[in-house]
Amino acid sequence: MIRSITIRLSRESTESMLAAGRYNRARTASFRDGNARRCITLGAGTYDTVDAYRAHGAVYIVTINRALGYCGVERFTDGEASGDCFAQVDHEIASVLAPDGDGDTADGVDYLAELDDREVAARLIAYLDEVCS
Repeated sequence: MIRSITIRLSRESTESMLAAGRYNRARTASFRDGNARRCITLGAGTYDTVDAYRAHGAVYIVTINRALGYCGVERFTDGEASGDCFAQVDHEIASVLAPDGDGDTADGVDYLAELDDREVAARLIAYLDEVCS
């Protein structure tokens, strides 16, 4: 079962951006992880919906952008990245979000539009745990 957690989103500093060799400032998420306070750099875009969940001893950051037709999840264990998944085109979204991954590949963006954020998150997390365990 996944449990929603509170995160604080912000933008990385210019110094961090330059040190990482990026041309745009990344988004960061801060959250409490047990007794520790974590701050992680995300792959999420500026206009993405970002939610965080705790499950299976890890923190999952779920990114959804229905307007551009993509979704993704990043998994962090003890504050370190431990897996990610990104789906953008119809067949990728259908294989991740359709029940049992057997949806009509032409309807992937429809799955993304029809499901609520929590259901998208649950399916992304299950898929990531299955392929990256």
